[in-house]
Amino acid sequence: MRPGPVRLDRMDELNNPVVWTIAGCEIGFWVLVLGGLTLRYVLRARRAGMVALALVPVLDLVLIVAVALDLFRGGEVDSRTGWRASTWAAPSCSGTG
Repeated sequence: MRPGPVRLDRMDELNNPVVWTIAGCEIGFWVLVLGGLTLRYVLRARRAGMVALALVPVLDLVLIVAVALDLFRGGEVDSRTGWRASTWAAPSCSGTG
């Protein structure tokens, strides 16, 4: 089965820097959490693990500022911002946050 034509509105969405910021922060979140836990408990590098885990809120702050600037400049709330809000709300709703 051959893929259909690429819709231009999807391509425009991929050119949005907020989408890349969200994706980068999400990847960075997991790298920092898993790396921090590995450093702390597997490699016994407590201080390095603590630094990596302490950077997680900094990464979230970067994301909040980026989305706030986008909204301030006229960006619209859509599935991208809703997706990020759901990743913040999930730990709170499950009782782990």
